[in-house]
Amino acid sequence: MLLAYAILLPDAVHNRVRETQLAIEREYGRNPTRRLEPHITLKQPFEAATLEPFVTYLEDLAHDVPSFEIVITGVRSFDDGTLFLDVIQDPRLDTLRRRILRDLVAQGVRPAPVEDGRYHFHATLAAGLRPDEFARAQAALEETHVEFRFIFDTLGLFCGLGPEEWIVYRRASVRA
Repeated sequence: MLLAYAILLPDAVHNRVRETQLAIEREYGRNPTRRLEPHITLKQPFEAATLEPFVTYLEDLAHDVPSFEIVITGVRSFDDGTLFLDVIQDPRLDTLRRRILRDLVAQGVRPAPVEDGRYHFHATLAAGLRPDEFARAQAALEETHVEFRFIFDTLGLFCGLGPEEWIVYRRASVRA
C-alpha cells in the first residue's frame, strides 16, 4: 500500500482549495486532485507492507513537534502542469520534512527523487490537465489574490487505495 505524511489545512484554506478545484472541474470536466484531502505534503508517497508502525510514528511525531505559523501567498505552477497555492518556504517546514525523511529510513523508507534540496511546499489545486487546459487555468488564476496565515495543528497519514484515490487514514493534533 502507499502511504504519505502531510499537514492538514484549516477550514479557510481547505475551503479555498475546494472552491478552486471545483471551479477547475466545472470548466475543464476533470481535476483528479479533487479526490485528495487538501494538504501540504511532508513525505511523498511510499510503499509500506503494514500501517501500524507508520500510525505509531505519526502519533509520536505529533506529540513531539511544536506548531508554528504557515504562510500561503499566491497561485503558482510547476513545469509538470501542477497548479498550487504557494507556501512560503519556512526553514521550520524543511526541518520537519527532513526529520521525517531521516526517521523513516529506520523503517526502510527512502526519499523520493523530488525530496531533495529542490523540494517546494505547496497545496495542490490542479494537476493532470491537458496543456491547453493548464495554460487557460493558469492564466485565469495568476492574478488571484491569495494570502493565508495559520498555525498548523494537525498532521495526517494518507493511505492510497488506488490510482488517484487517497484517504486520510489517521489525523493527529500537534502540541501547541
